[in-house]
Amino acid sequence: LSVRDACQLVRDVAIAIDHAHQNGLVHRDVKPANILIDQAGRPRVTDFGLAKNLEKDDGLTSTGEILGSINYMAPEQASARGDLVDRMTDVYSLGAVLYYLCTGQPPFETDNPVDTLLKILDAQPVSADRLNPELDAEVAAICMRCLEKEPKNRYLTAAEFANEIDRYLKGEPVQAMRSGIMIRIRQWSRQEPGLVGHLVGLGLIEITRGIDVFFEYFYSS
Repeated sequence: LSVRDACQLVRDVAIAIDHAHQNGLVHRDVKPANILIDQAGRPRVTDFGLAKNLEKDDGLTSTGEILGSINYMAPEQASARGDLVDRMTDVYSLGAVLYYLCTGQPPFETDNPVDTLLKILDAQPVSADRLNPELDAEVAAICMRCLEKEPKNRYLTAAEFANEIDRYLKGEPVQAMRSGIMIRIRQWSRQEPGLVGHLVGLGLIEITRGIDVFFEYFYSS
């Protein structure tokens, strides 16, 4: 698939997943193997065997059970927190599928399933455009936003994700390019609190010096 074809396919899958969400179902196992292509070239989402009914717990969501396909599961699934699984869990998996179609590999993959789970929980995926240098930065940013550890930092709905892909396909600015920068800054600040404090202190010093220079110039003139 070309990148454009991959984006169009995943957009259509996202629309289908959003339809399931609107009817109270979370798929929980979105992956390439569960996306079939019909004779007209349209994708069909299959295998709702692990689907979660948001309105009525089906008994498969208890804490301590890992459900789904490891390479495409969200951190809340990898941590066996079934109670945290919701629509944004499928958004993560949609991003993982797009990542795979654009790079030829899932976001995390090791020879040991346990190591893969640990990476899903703690590691940041390599940006898709580093694995595929021909990939547009906008598509890489869309993938990375879906793959955020914190659900609130992802697209909040599958429809929002589909609309973002549409913006890319139309040549319009994508939101992920702006929000991704702010998310990276917040993540870095949490990882390096001492350095952030030091830089903030230096910034305040420079601001104070600037104020002193301003008033000195003002009164002298």
